[in-house]
Amino acid sequence: SHSKAIEALAAKKQEPSKLLALDKWFHSPKSVGRHSALDKATLTKIVEWKLSRGTFRPGLLQKAASNGEAVVKKAYEDAKELLAEEGETGDGKA
Repeated sequence: SHSKAIEALAAKKQEPSKLLALDKWFHSPKSVGRHSALDKATLTKIVEWKLSRGTFRPGLLQKAASNGEAVVKKAYEDAKELLAEEGETGDGKA
């Protein structure tokens, strides 16, 4: 199951409670997939969640956090629009 896999991965980490807390947040109803908009704080937390699960990438969290609030919101809205268009055509082309 997902929870057992995350617990096993967390046990190998230096801060297991951090991964468990981030994973619980990510899969909660208040997480990104349920938002109508994405803000900078949520983007930063998603990057932190992703990095806690896999390979450490120096500087990636700082790069995500360096984006302005308006830039993050615009990029998210643009991405949602492209995905909606792709879903309408069904051929993977926008």
